[in-house]
Amino acid sequence: MNFLAHLFLSDNKNCMIGNFLGDFVKGLVSKIPYDGDIKRGIVLHREIDAFMDSHPIALRSMKRIEEKYALYSGILVDIFYDHFLAKYFDRFSKTPLEEFAENAYKVLEENVDKVPENAKFVIPRMKAFNWLVKYRDIRTIKIALKRLSQRFKHKNQLAKGFKCLTKYYEEFKSDFFEFFPIIIDFVEKFNSKNKLS
Repeated sequence: MNFLAHLFLSDNKNCMIGNFLGDFVKGLVSKIPYDGDIKRGIVLHREIDAFMDSHPIALRSMKRIEEKYALYSGILVDIFYDHFLAKYFDRFSKTPLEEFAENAYKVLEENVDKVPENAKFVIPRMKAFNWLVKYRDIRTIKIALKRLSQRFKHKNQLAKGFKCLTKYYEEFKSDFFEFFPIIIDFVEKFNSKNKLS
């Protein structure tokens, strides 16, 4: 799951902050420098990633990635699934995507003081380019992969992995629709056991 899915799968503002921070805060759970629902959000982010990385449907999607891009299959599928979530957001939420995105940007901006330095640059870019809404446009996915590939220190094939989405578009879409209700249920069960406030 990428930014949109993680933010969507959060049940309150602090959990949303934590779920956003999941890719930026590393280390043991006991060492996480947050508490309350922000910490729960960080842990939830990790649980979502672990669940997806081992689930047969997500693995089926990853196997659709051509061998030369296989090293990045997890990243590619995460972003492909965000595309489908954005495109069909109204099937999972009564809140329009534009309204959800505006609220998410606001929550992150208002809590930027709680965000570590390595994550602060992402928030203004996310809002300025309206990533969460534009994910529904397949052309944005191509651009996002290109930009992400440039963050690697070494030359890589990540951006070219976009070809897999166009080649197996309907198959990835089918996988997403099969998987997303399962991850929603997983998150609801996690939250019922771990909600702190």
